[in-house]
Amino acid sequence: MIETFFKLCIGHAVADYALQSESMRSAKGWTNQIKSGPVLVWPYALTAHAAIHAGTVWFITGVWWLALAEFICHWCIDFGKCSGWYQVHADQGMHIGCKVAWTVLS
Repeated sequence: MIETFFKLCIGHAVADYALQSESMRSAKGWTNQIKSGPVLVWPYALTAHAAIHAGTVWFITGVWWLALAEFICHWCIDFGKCSGWYQVHADQGMHIGCKVAWTVLS
């Protein structure tokens, strides 16, 4: 069980830091109102970021519905952070809390 949790935490670190470019970090915040022509791009950037996290959970656990849960939770948590509802420490705490839940449920 601790091994799964450790793998999920490593996957989170890779997806949230190594695989998240500065342009994605900036574009995923709707409050930035990043535009590409007449279209706002934040929903695409935030969704792609959440999908990367979902992929790491699926790869590590082999459980598709945990990947779906990760996708939904990560999208919502990052939307809240980008909205200014809380800061990075609360954001990361919620993400790690999800990893605890996925470990117990896997």
